[in-house]
Amino acid sequence: MAVQPHTPPPPPSQKGNPKQTLRGVVQAWLEQHGPVQALVDGANVALYGQNWERGAFSFGQIKGVMDQLGRTHPDLHPLMVTCWLCM
Repeated sequence: MAVQPHTPPPPPSQKGNPKQTLRGVVQAWLEQHGPVQALVDGANVALYGQNWERGAFSFGQIKGVMDQLGRTHPDLHPLMVTCWLCM
């Protein structure tokens, strides 16, 4: 009996209605609110320097970075993204 190669499932962007996929949701949001000129990786900002016993995901660090961007670049349109699993 021959072993059949495993065929991975199609990526989420090819399943169902594209507007219901994460890619579709992000694309629709960008069409309504864009363009975005800077992207802030919220998880990396929030976890920066938190490698200690009581370290944790820091929303304050994200707010600090976003506030600083607003002060130093008032015409900039940043987008902060993070994974809900990281929080």
